[in-house]
Amino acid sequence: MKFAILLLPTLLACAEEATCPPGFSLDGEEVCQFDEAALTDLLTHFDDGSLVQVNAEPYMPPYSNTPIRRNVWISRLAIEDSPMNTVGLYRSINQDDWETALPADFPVGTVIVHEAVDREEPHGVEVRRADYKDDAGRGWWLRMIDDDGVIEDTTARQPCSDCHNEEQRASEGLWGIPTAAKGSGGG
Repeated sequence: MKFAILLLPTLLACAEEATCPPGFSLDGEEVCQFDEAALTDLLTHFDDGSLVQVNAEPYMPPYSNTPIRRNVWISRLAIEDSPMNTVGLYRSINQDDWETALPADFPVGTVIVHEAVDREEPHGVEVRRADYKDDAGRGWWLRMIDDDGVIEDTTARQPCSDCHNEEQRASEGLWGIPTAAKGSGGG
């Protein structure tokens, strides 16, 4: 019994330690907040296990303005009231079905990286945030970020929401990956 009493404070201390998803950090009130520095740092090593690769093999996005080889990486987060996690939810997007909505919403804290495999351009990055609205009124922060964590100046580019929107895709504006690239695991 004495062992259990000594162990209980240790367990409580561990249970109280909050961990934030990649690209987020604790603020002064112990709440996970988007952290641009943490996100840009993540882009220097996103393939270290912090994110999960969704596709089995690099693929050429058939609907992209820049058809270059891609991999998609995503933070693995639980989805409230669903047995699915963010990896499974992203894999469920049917790239050829432009009308079906997702069965659940991606939670705040979701980070998606569209890796430019051969580095012809920066990686496309999407972050689901509670404290941000894009020009389409959604909580997706969309940027192009290179391997060094430098955010590309997007003023010369069309807004990402021109293609990543619900008018184009009912799946929160997300396009998914081709079925052939999904392979057999990763959910």
